[in-house]
Amino acid sequence: MTAANRDCSPISYRKAGHLLNPLRGLILSPARLKRRLSLQKNAQVLELGPGPGYFSRHIARSIPAGRLTLVDIQPEMLALARKRLNALGLQNIDYVQADAIDLPLENETYDVVFLVDVPGRSIRSN
Repeated sequence: MTAANRDCSPISYRKAGHLLNPLRGLILSPARLKRRLSLQKNAQVLELGPGPGYFSRHIARSIPAGRLTLVDIQPEMLALARKRLNALGLQNIDYVQADAIDLPLENETYDVVFLVDVPGRSIRSN
C-alpha cells in the first residue's frame, strides 16, 4: 500500500478515549518522546494533531518557561485537549484549529515541531 492509497483522515473526536489509553505508552511513552525531543525549559514547541492531548501535558510540563502550541484540524479534539489540560492547571499552551498542511502560523517560530501518529512513530523537525 502506498502513502497515496492510505486513509489519512483524522481519528474522530468521538474515539478520543482510545487515544488516551495508557497502553499507548508501551509503544512510545511520554518520557521517551521527551528524551527524543531534547527540549529546553524555554522551548517553543508545535504539536501537530495532538488529539485529546495524550502527550501534551508531559511536553507542557517539561517546558515551564516555554510555550506549547497545539494544532488540530478538529475543533472538538482541541476542546477536549483544552478541558483536560486546563484541569491540570497548565497555562503555557495555545490552541489553534487548522489543517497542518496550511498552518496559519507564518509569523511564528518554533524550536521543535512534532507529531505522533497512533501506532507511536514520531516525526521530528528542528
